[in-house]
Amino acid sequence: MRGGQISLDFIFAVIAGLIVLSSLTAVSGQMANMQAASSARQQLHTIGLNLASFLSATDVLGDAEGGSTVAGYEVPLIAVPGESRLQACRISAAGNELTLGYDAVDAKTGITEPIEEKVPFRFPASMVLIPDITSTTAKCGETITVARGS
Repeated sequence: MRGGQISLDFIFAVIAGLIVLSSLTAVSGQMANMQAASSARQQLHTIGLNLASFLSATDVLGDAEGGSTVAGYEVPLIAVPGESRLQACRISAAGNELTLGYDAVDAKTGITEPIEEKVPFRFPASMVLIPDITSTTAKCGETITVARGS
């Protein structure tokens, strides 16, 4: 009977070890997804701040140069952990904010999770954007041209 008890204890120990191992695997997968989403969100926010700063500087430059100026800003692609290539995102504007988005895809499940960041910005009436991100969506990797008339 003593030998049977040791075998039963060993089986329970193996089962408990497998449960712990599978739990750790699930947690590490979730952590990797959270890290990728956090990284993408931070990059989107930084791109939004840089674009808003560029638009503000273009507006000020137009005022300083007598009312008109044309400038371009190439929106960078984002680097997402776990992806071998740089990823495109989308940029639009409505009201007083820029909206930047990226569709994160879980490699294991294939489920798409949209990630969005909003950055406040007041668009001057005299500013024209090409492409017009107030009515269409631009993509990361494209150049946004700003024409500011008097």
